[in-house]
Amino acid sequence: MRHYDKILAHIPHSSIADYSFGWLSAASMFPVVKRLTDWHTELLFTSSNPKVESMVFPHSRFYLDVERLENDPMEEIGQGKIYTCYEEFTRALLSKKDAVRLNGIYDSWKRDCAERITDNTLVVDCHSFPSDVCRDIDVCIGFNEDNSKPDVEVLVFIKKAFSDNGFRVAYNVPYSNSVVFNDRHHSVMLEINKGAYMDEETLVMRPDAYKLGNTIHQLYDVLTDGTIYR
Repeated sequence: MRHYDKILAHIPHSSIADYSFGWLSAASMFPVVKRLTDWHTELLFTSSNPKVESMVFPHSRFYLDVERLENDPMEEIGQGKIYTCYEEFTRALLSKKDAVRLNGIYDSWKRDCAERITDNTLVVDCHSFPSDVCRDIDVCIGFNEDNSKPDVEVLVFIKKAFSDNGFRVAYNVPYSNSVVFNDRHHSVMLEINKGAYMDEETLVMRPDAYKLGNTIHQLYDVLTDGTIYR
C-alpha cells in the first residue's frame, strides 16, 4: 500500500466566527448555522504526528466558504464561495470593499494550502454531517474520479480501519468528491456523522468520541509511516 510523505488535514467548516456578517435576521438563522457547522472536527482530525499538518479555516462558512470552487455551480442558488442566501435567509449586498476583502481571503487560503502540497501528499478533507441526513452511515469516504483519487488499496484500508472499530462506512454516500488544490496530490474526504461523536442539541462531545479520534490518528500514522494497523 502506498504511504505518503505528508498529510494535509483541511478543516474548512468548524468555526462559527463572523457567521452573521451581512446576513439579515442573523440571530434567527443560528439554528441553520448550528446544523451546518462541522463541530469539533478540528479536535477529531488534528494530530501530533509531525507529518500531519492541519489547516483550520478561522471563519464560518456563512462568512466565506473556502471549500467552494471559483465560479462554483452552487453560485446559481446563492451558495458559492460568498453565500447570498440560504433557505429563507438572505444576505445584504456586500460593498465593493467587503467583496474584495472576502475574495482576497479566499485566494490567500487556496494559495496557502497549495503551497503546503508536496509531490507525495494526501489531502484529507475533514467534515461532519447531521445524523438525519443518513442515519445508517457513520463515516462517508469521498473521492473524485480523476487523478486525485487515492489508490484502491488506500481506500480499502481506510474503510477497513473504521469498520474494524465498529463504524458503519460507505464510499461517496451521502456525499461525494473531495477538495483539490492542484494536480500534485491525492485527496480523500472523511464525512463523519455527528451522531457518532456528539450530542447535536447540546453540541457536547460523547464520552466515546475518543474511539473515532483514535481511529483517525492511527490512520494518519499508517498512511505516513507504514505502521501496521491494529
